[in-house]
Amino acid sequence: MLQRQKALLKDDQQRVKQYTKQTYTIVFTCIVFLTLFGSTSSFLISRRIAKPIHLVSVELQHIAKQDLSSTLLSVQTKDETKHMVQSINNMKAKLKETIQMMKDVSFQIASQADNLQQAQNEVHNQQKKRQKWRNSHLQKHRNNFTCCNNAICHYAN
Repeated sequence: MLQRQKALLKDDQQRVKQYTKQTYTIVFTCIVFLTLFGSTSSFLISRRIAKPIHLVSVELQHIAKQDLSSTLLSVQTKDETKHMVQSINNMKAKLKETIQMMKDVSFQIASQADNLQQAQNEVHNQQKKRQKWRNSHLQKHRNNFTCCNNAICHYAN
């Protein structure tokens, strides 16, 4: 009986060793799998976050170079990145609107400046004509006055 118990004990010890090896193998496999899964997930998530941020960075570089001709950005995320992209698109649209308004106002100001210049030239020409007319009339009156003075002077002699 003692031998039998020793044999059973030895058998149990071998099974425990075998189960321990299997448990270590399973735990090691799980750790490797979870590490690979975590690394892959981290890579994909960081890529999903980094790609829209890179797009925003490129778009901001275009805006900094005063290039507003690129198309509007669009991202498929539903987080802060989407709000940032929408804000940049709104800013770009407002900048385009402001620049167009400034061009329109500049054109109007230039047109009005031309009109004012023409009006000033017309006024200046009219003033010259009036001055010329005055001078010619004054000259006539002086000639008449001189004739009258000569006649009076002549008559008095």
